Amino acid sequence: MVLLVDVGNSAVKWVISEIGRYRPLQKGILKHNQIEELRKFKEIPHRVVASVKPSLNPKLAEVLNNPIFVRNEDCLHLISSEYETPHTLGVDRLLNAIGGLHYANSFCVVSFGTATVTDVVIEKTFLGGAIFLGIEKHLDCLYTYAEQLPMEKAQVPRRPIGMNTKECILSGAFYSQVFAVKGLINFYKKLYGIEKVILTGGSAEVFINQFETFFLDKELLFKGLFKVFMNSSY
Repeated sequence: MVLLVDVGNSAVKWVISEIGRYRPLQKGILKHNQIEELRKFKEIPHRVVASVKPSLNPKLAEVLNNPIFVRNEDCLHLISSEYETPHTLGVDRLLNAIGGLHYANSFCVVSFGTATVTDVVIEKTFLGGAIFLGIEKHLDCLYTYAEQLPMEKAQVPRRPIGMNTKECILSGAFYSQVFAVKGLINFYKKLYGIEKVILTGGSAEVFINQFETFFLDKELLFKGLFKVFMNSSY
């Protein structure tokens, strides 16, 4: 068995899979202050971590008894890149791209999380994309910096035109994401003729009904992480 751990900006997700093929046997999600719970998995023969929270890495190394931390260099054996500043590139973006190669050689990944991230892959080459505030952080910022606005939870608005303050906030947060993504995807299609678009990330299900021709795969990163592990010399 192999334990795959995705340490994101907002949560820690984990999957236990078979070795021969990616097939989740168990899965879960933890808050950052709950990673001690991963200690029960330290005897699993293979423990592989993708982290965009370097501050948590020392604790993870101790809890999981020196797991493998996947680096950008490990990913670039499986996908080419033209990104100009690879040292600033989150490993999660490369892993999503590698997971996407299961579907096509050219595609766009849209990840809805702490940030909403769009990334373009053309003929198995990672180009880059766009990063902007995710819906939950959008709502957090409104509440923090506009003292007359209430805190709202991310959800699909009841109607596009808000008829009260709550509805206006939800409509603005939701549709700003929808139209930003649609606009970027249409731009990428004109530039590169992209046909396949894959949605992933913790908030992806909130938006899937707005993108009827897009494909939802919430385990895209784990599929990429598994592929990197299976093709590595760890």
